[in-house]
Amino acid sequence: GGGTGANANSDHPKTSDKPKIGNAEDQREARAALDELFRYYETGNINFIRNRLDPSMIGFQRLLDNISTDVNQCKQMRVRFFNTQVQAGPDIASIQTNWEKRCLMLPAFTPRIDTGFTTFLMHKQKSGWGMAALSNDNPFVSAGRTATLTATSGTSCGAIQGLSSPTPLPFNITLNDPDLASSPTASVILTTVQGENEIITLNAVGGGTFLVNTLTINRAVPVPNNGIVDIVPTLVPATAFTTYTCPPVTVRYIDNNTSSGSPQTVQTTAPIN
Repeated sequence: GGGTGANANSDHPKTSDKPKIGNAEDQREARAALDELFRYYETGNINFIRNRLDPSMIGFQRLLDNISTDVNQCKQMRVRFFNTQVQAGPDIASIQTNWEKRCLMLPAFTPRIDTGFTTFLMHKQKSGWGMAALSNDNPFVSAGRTATLTATSGTSCGAIQGLSSPTPLPFNITLNDPDLASSPTASVILTTVQGENEIITLNAVGGGTFLVNTLTINRAVPVPNNGIVDIVPTLVPATAFTTYTCPPVTVRYIDNNTSSGSPQTVQTTAPIN
């Protein structure tokens, strides 16, 4: 037979069974909910944020704890989104966005700028849209971001050649690691190709920034771990004037708290001219 009875289309879904798709209003509401969440984050309203997070999300309590710590350390906070894309259904939405976060880190109100890219999963419940998950960079916390390190020599190789004993000389090392905002000191490792290897202690100047302005340097064959940066200047032959060259200094810092969850080494090199 031709199959024109009631069961002829039994394998095909009814029109009412088709999955619903989102519209522009769903996208607007999901995006507005995310914006509102961040405005309350900027003002430190932890209760509102708690009510807008899905309690079943992975790392729910840890995220709240980190947010609480961050809003107490990161003052006058502002978060800006750009290049934002929203895909939404009636009750779920994916928001991908670049962001920039600016604040002043206590205790010295040190300016800090963080940037990143994050995908937010938003879920619509009876109380409205809330955040169910996030991936990539986490803009809610300053903790866990890779440290930055700079080193600059204010000392010439000629000055080192003229030394007769260990002498404090200008040499700047600056480390920024907001994860250590409450620590009075931080340590970096200084090495040279001549075999020097020293642990240098930097003092906190506020907001997770650590600094040293001078190093005790001596013109001597390196003795690792003696608390002195030993350097042997080398005479440059066949020059019109007596000229010495010194090896560059390499400074390394092991950041144990990064967004990847694994320690990461940050390194920089400072020439001594």
